Amino acid sequence: MQDIRNDAARLSLLHDLGVISANEVVRWADDLIVSEAKPCQELIDLSTSSAKGVGDALRSLARGADVWLPIEAALPRILEFVTAKPDQAPIAARAFYHIAVDQKYEVPKTLRFFLNAEDDFDLAESGIYRFDEVYHRFVDAIKAAIAAYGVA
Repeated sequence: MQDIRNDAARLSLLHDLGVISANEVVRWADDLIVSEAKPCQELIDLSTSSAKGVGDALRSLARGADVWLPIEAALPRILEFVTAKPDQAPIAARAFYHIAVDQKYEVPKTLRFFLNAEDDFDLAESGIYRFDEVYHRFVDAIKAAIAAYGVA
């Protein structure tokens, strides 16, 4: 069940960032229901959620998940997303920062770039930093974290 909760947390982050759609999340839930002997109620609720309710249902299923493992697992998809849509990088940085705040800034060493990225993008928006430099630092930091965790 912990694996399902961690997957739900990973998908929740990806869904919140717009990396994956509600339909993809529901398909994942449907596939799990078919493969599980006795699926939990939260998984069934997710499977039957409307597009607007998917986020809440995912967060409910993810309750009790590890904090950092799902983020580590999501990094390749997030990298792919911000590479295709650089204008979304500040949104990802903001999401990472809020996760770090929720964890009282106790962030694994390889993910510490979370702590500065949002401010860097804000400074780029105000013209103090150049967006392309901040963006490339952010992308390089994600790549380094992926390499450190060995996720693909």
